[in-house]
Amino acid sequence: VVAAVKKEKPLFVSGTALMTTTMTAMKDGAAKLQAEGINIPYMAAGGAVNRDFAESFDLGIYSEKAPQTPPIAEKILKGYDWKKIRAEWDDIVGA
Repeated sequence: VVAAVKKEKPLFVSGTALMTTTMTAMKDGAAKLQAEGINIPYMAAGGAVNRDFAESFDLGIYSEKAPQTPPIAEKILKGYDWKKIRAEWDDIVGA
């Protein structure tokens, strides 16, 4: 993940977990990004993930359904960091 982010320079990273046993990879990936000084949002999604989990680690943001991702990405383009996205998540996604 770190090598790909360094090469591609994305707006955010996203991970999907359909089984609870794979969820920890998102936390690990976010920690490795931060260790390299990369602080882009890390979107957690998928059937096994919920908002509480996504917000349990630094960089973590949540997308419950695919249509919520474009408005979140628009905010990132406008300069929102992961903390501001968390704080305004309900307004951003219309929850």
